[in-house]
Amino acid sequence: MFAPIVTAWTWFTQNKWAQYLALVIAMFLGIKAWQASIEKGVRRQERDAEKLREQEERARIVETVTQVGQETQDAKDRAIAAADAVTDVHSADELRERYPENAAIILRSSPAGGGKGPR
Repeated sequence: MFAPIVTAWTWFTQNKWAQYLALVIAMFLGIKAWQASIEKGVRRQERDAEKLREQEERARIVETVTQVGQETQDAKDRAIAAADAVTDVHSADELRERYPENAAIILRSSPAGGGKGPR
């Protein structure tokens, strides 16, 4: 049962060219394993960096939405509180001149994409 294995081992230990070939094959497999571990590490780093970028983008969006909501609520509160004191305006320049805080909110430019949110 073990005779073929023993015969092959004996031949291998006595044949220098077979030993050199086995060494080359072992080195080749070792280098391939090393390259695979490097590529795995690079992919992991890229994945982690992408997660970080996504978290930063989400935080920025939440902050912007919160700020716009707060500004809108503040403008509504000011408009309700000063409904009798506010007079009609006939142009954007007049609005900026008379009510600069409200004008900053009412006349602000809309974000790119028309406010439809991320796609």
